[in-house]
Amino acid sequence: VESIRDYINIKTAEQEYIVLDTLKSMEQQLPGMSFIRIHKSFIVNLHQINNVAGKKVTLISGNEIPVGESYRMNLLTRIK
Repeated sequence: VESIRDYINIKTAEQEYIVLDTLKSMEQQLPGMSFIRIHKSFIVNLHQINNVAGKKVTLISGNEIPVGESYRMNLLTRIK
């Protein structure tokens, strides 16, 4: 899930949806056991993370997403 101003872009394996909503609202609606906020503009499914290196997360799809400094420690704790 990516924030784009007043919208969010939700990417699934099959499709992409652009919805008028906030990332904070979406974060509250998603199951916390499966999703984690890793940047001020991104929420990812923990099961889709392939690798964490430096300040980037690589997803199973091959997409790379930046990791915000303030979210890094929580991410590393959750994936252990």
